[in-house]
Amino acid sequence: MIAAPVRRVHWYTQIAPVATVIAAVLLDLLWIPVPGFNAVAPAFAVMAVYCWAVWRPEYLPYTGVFAAGLLEDLVRGTPLGAGALALLAAQGFVWAQQRLLRSRSFEVMWLGFAVAALLAAVISWAAVAFSYRAVLSPWPGAMQYVLTVAAFPALALLLMRIERGMPRPA
Repeated sequence: MIAAPVRRVHWYTQIAPVATVIAAVLLDLLWIPVPGFNAVAPAFAVMAVYCWAVWRPEYLPYTGVFAAGLLEDLVRGTPLGAGALALLAAQGFVWAQQRLLRSRSFEVMWLGFAVAALLAAVISWAAVAFSYRAVLSPWPGAMQYVLTVAAFPALALLLMRIERGMPRPA
């Protein structure tokens, strides 16, 4: 009986996706001194979760995504679980549409991101509204959604460079 070769995975390949999602969460929390901008700033964490879920889903565990969402909720002061639920929804969308998204052009990936970001925005808005037991205006969330979809190519390009620098599994 011949033993199968051991597949060696570098430590940075395993932590890069979760580390960049946490960095994106911290980027989400960056305060910009422009009146009203922080309420509608692009959701960089959703972008990072989406990209890694498409490119390297085996290195983006649900527990890491959940922890990043909880971190964002804790620091931002939003109801605990709202951000985590939104990020997990984006990851779950990619999981459900993986065959469509993995082998297509960037335009298809961007369109898929627009759907995933809409799903995350609606879930986040609904979770916050439910938690506060109030009907919230959808306009700040709608503006954040537009800015998130518009900013996606820039962050995706940066994450693509990181992903392409990672070793491929044997």
